Amino acid sequence: MKNLSAKQITLICIMLVCLAAVIILWPFGMQAVSDGATFQKASKVHGEDITLFESMKTLDTVDEKLVEWNLMETTSEYQSLKQVAENRSAGQYGAFMTRLVLCCVAIVLFVACVVLLKKTRYLLLVIGALVMVFPFYWMIASSFKTAAEMNRFPPSMGPDSWTNFSNYVTAWDTAPFATYFFNSIFVCVCSVGIVMFTTILAAFAFSRLKFPGRDMIFTLLLSMMMVPFELLVITNYQTVTRLGMRDTLASLILPFTSSIFYTYILRNFFMSVPDSLYYSSQVDGSSNWQYLWKVMVPIASPSLVTILLLNAMASWNSFMWPKLVISRDEVRTLPWALITFTTEVGIHYELIMAGATMVVLPMLFLFLFARKQIVRGVARGGIKG
Repeated sequence: MKNLSAKQITLICIMLVCLAAVIILWPFGMQAVSDGATFQKASKVHGEDITLFESMKTLDTVDEKLVEWNLMETTSEYQSLKQVAENRSAGQYGAFMTRLVLCCVAIVLFVACVVLLKKTRYLLLVIGALVMVFPFYWMIASSFKTAAEMNRFPPSMGPDSWTNFSNYVTAWDTAPFATYFFNSIFVCVCSVGIVMFTTILAAFAFSRLKFPGRDMIFTLLLSMMMVPFELLVITNYQTVTRLGMRDTLASLILPFTSSIFYTYILRNFFMSVPDSLYYSSQVDGSSNWQYLWKVMVPIASPSLVTILLLNAMASWNSFMWPKLVISRDEVRTLPWALITFTTEVGIHYELIMAGATMVVLPMLFLFLFARKQIVRGVARGGIKG
């Protein structure tokens, strides 16, 4: 963004607004086209050859045509035309047409901005950003919809009311979210604290201490990163069961007390610190323990912040392992709450979206405020020297 001019930034912002408008308005505008096509098809069946545009202009005559054509109420044709008439009588046709026109204007503005910008890469970035952000928008928008709105076709890109918090109230009352929040925070804090401690010690040992087979052991540990966690589930489950930790919060913490990936990031950062600092501390009489906590840890704070954030998000969003070892509501974490809204009768998508929003938002805000630290820490940890 630093290399962009004010004009380019303005055009990109206009493009984002136009694309958002197209995404939101397009389904509503298409409803007018859909109603017009339905009326046009029925007119042709009864010997009246009209264009799509003419049918859209004469939608207010649908009620008269129903009487003229003498359709039976039980036929699908009658039901379709009756729905078109209801849309027209409810004043929705004007809103549909207005949104369609605004959608077309947004498309024209978007194309004009692309021509003025003359930078294809910025267009790709804008489209990529919308693709990434859209699922979050859809989740939040759906959390304010009613069950009828969720089943509406074509789907609406926004709720009828953005102040409909009933789904959040119902979701909070249906599942014990307060208990789940406490359990998730407890597991997250304990897991992050233990992983940070073990990672710091392991990274220091593999970067500064000299012992036989150090590099070979570290290489073998790195090779373990190719083994997916799913292959270790049975072994971990047996271990937790034999220790009597099943159905306890400790079972959610024990298998995640260390990480090879985080050790790799921190080790590379430690190795980028000049050896002269280590030898100087030895001359001053500092022990390895003092040198680690008074010199290396403060210097490595960017990488440590990255490890903390990544581990916190992984612990917070963990679902498969808690599902295997936890069966009591008292010790379940937040991701499990979403299953509460899936029953044999059906799936309450609006409640799932409300619950998912409550689960995701804490980590989403954490990532938005700390994204620079994450990128900086990974970049520094991946470079040696």
